[in-house]
Amino acid sequence: MAPAEPGNTGPGNTGPGNTGAGATGRVGSSGIAFRTCIGCRKRDPRGSLLRVVLRDGLLCVDPQGVEPGRGAWFHLECAERSLRGLPAALRWRGALDLAPIRAFLAIEHDQK
Repeated sequence: MAPAEPGNTGPGNTGPGNTGAGATGRVGSSGIAFRTCIGCRKRDPRGSLLRVVLRDGLLCVDPQGVEPGRGAWFHLECAERSLRGLPAALRWRGALDLAPIRAFLAIEHDQK
């Protein structure tokens, strides 16, 4: 088997300038992980967004971004818009209890 050519990573190849993250493009050329805000759709380093995760039907704030479960990322300033789209982003059918997220956001706002 021939060695892979530079810039060609196989099935996940994104073409010239491949970031090394396969077809997802989640890691920039500097090695920083990028995520997309579900409120404004802007891509930023994951440290500038908040992650919420759905575990066993309950929403939890994941400030470290490492909890298991389906998650969604958003900027704090995009919170209201993001909360409206949260069920779709988490692929959840039905109502979600947003109280834990709203309480966290209120605490974050008060600390600023």
